[in-house]
Amino acid sequence: MIFYSLTTTIVLIISYKYNSIINVGSNLLNQINYLNMKSTSEILIEYNLLLISSYLIFRTLEHLKTVNWHSLIRMIPMVEKKIQKEINKSVDKIRNDLKGPTDEFDNFHKLPMIPLHKQNIKDMMSNLSKVGHFDYKKGGVSGTVYCYNEDLNQLWKTVFPIFSKSNPLHPDVFPGVRKMEEDIVRMCVDLFNGGSEGVGCFTSGGTESILLACKAYRDLGYSRGITKPEILVAKSAHCAFDKAGHYFGLKLVNVDLDIQSGMMNIKHLKRKISRNTIMIVGSAPSYPHGIIDPIKEISEIAFQHNIPFHVDCCLGGFLLPFIKGALDENIDFDFRLRGVTSISADCHKYGFCPKGGSVIMYRHHKYIHHQYYVNPDWMGGIYATSSLLGSRSGNIVALTWATLLRTGRDGYIKSTKHIVNLTRYFVTKIRELEYIFVYGQPKINVVALGSDTFDIYTLNDHLQKCGWAFNALQFPSSIHLCITQCHTKEIIDSILTDIKTFINDKIKKIINQNQINITNQSKQKNQSDQSDQTNQENQISKLPQSSSIYGSSQKISDRSIIGEVAKGYLDCLCN
Repeated sequence: MIFYSLTTTIVLIISYKYNSIINVGSNLLNQINYLNMKSTSEILIEYNLLLISSYLIFRTLEHLKTVNWHSLIRMIPMVEKKIQKEINKSVDKIRNDLKGPTDEFDNFHKLPMIPLHKQNIKDMMSNLSKVGHFDYKKGGVSGTVYCYNEDLNQLWKTVFPIFSKSNPLHPDVFPGVRKMEEDIVRMCVDLFNGGSEGVGCFTSGGTESILLACKAYRDLGYSRGITKPEILVAKSAHCAFDKAGHYFGLKLVNVDLDIQSGMMNIKHLKRKISRNTIMIVGSAPSYPHGIIDPIKEISEIAFQHNIPFHVDCCLGGFLLPFIKGALDENIDFDFRLRGVTSISADCHKYGFCPKGGSVIMYRHHKYIHHQYYVNPDWMGGIYATSSLLGSRSGNIVALTWATLLRTGRDGYIKSTKHIVNLTRYFVTKIRELEYIFVYGQPKINVVALGSDTFDIYTLNDHLQKCGWAFNALQFPSSIHLCITQCHTKEIIDSILTDIKTFINDKIKKIINQNQINITNQSKQKNQSDQSDQTNQENQISKLPQSSSIYGSSQKISDRSIIGEVAKGYLDCLCN
């Protein structure tokens, strides 16, 4: 009987795997008749019971796949206590790292009863501005501050008091700000070859620009009868698209990267398109590795399927439009490609404008109209906004407008030539080194480094001690440098020297020593070669698996609690 039950269960599993109910019955009856252990009525009854029980078992197994085992395990008090202890330890470390540099300053957690003197306030702000280990003015950071120009600083000081009280929400009160915002949009549409039908709006940054594009295409999808909207993004796309999915109820469908180039895999993209696809995303370039997706090919695919195609040009927005004038190179990425329906570009990066300025552009009004929010029935009057925010600072609009005019096309061509040439110089020099490599073929501004020999985060720690703040990445483990106008050839050479020093003094030394040991022990063939390899890996100081929260370099040692530690990090920023 036990043999019979095992046999029929195995047959059921095999048949179920190939989704053939007919084969289930047929195979079962064959087994039963072959064993000749039961009467026909008993066979039918047991057959039905077995089918029902097997169905319940398979449904249970399917349900178990969705169970959050980590949450279940944490319900055990002893386990939860230990995990919480680790969370608190990590958050305390982050809190000390973040707040330690400003511990010597007075805290103002309540409004002072008596107004402070202006000079006291100015002195405190001056001292606070000097806190920090990395000198962004001298190229000590990756990205973050994209230009330090004293001429622009003086211009901003002039502009700021003129429009400090302005608010674009009230164009009737501040018509000048409205006019400047229109100019910014039109200048950007022109840069990206949007033509007379191209439209757009000014936003607070790249994330808002991306959120607005996703919202517009979601609503467009609704109008086309799509009830379960999906966005196709490469795994290297900016996390703002994931945030849009979280906020707006969109499903993100990840498209694989080409293993060699790091670009979006076109074949995989084609397979992922469905009737629920409302938007395809391409990066120019991507944040992690600085790789430009095959925008031209994606554009054609999107056009043929009548799917909106958004180009995330937030990081390359004020480089790519000028690369033809700077280096006489052509890179296809803008509205000249018929499938491109929207582009996001940050003015506050390589446009050298103050933080808080980006532009979202569309090929036609029919797209941007789905972005707008309009409430004609509100008690406070007809309410309509083009972006997520209501009240905004008119000062950012004025400062951006002034910066674009002051820099001009010639200024951006010169800066593009400087940054792109410096990036390619850095790539060339890194590829001359042993034990380290560059991801993909970065063309304009971001260079990501990895290693198959040592933990790349150990190099990041070394560079931080030298005063260089690279960005730590993950999946795969890597670090990157985003080159800006603040970097010079001399600075890049200094960074290269520090990287060479690390490789020569730590990595090569360990590897060479192990090779000597292996030679000396070559006669002892009975010893395992595997132990030598393990010993070398240990000496190269493999760190525990770690991660970096976007915009910082705080390490999290335990991935199982990474989400909660990240929330603790956010709590530390302003609480």
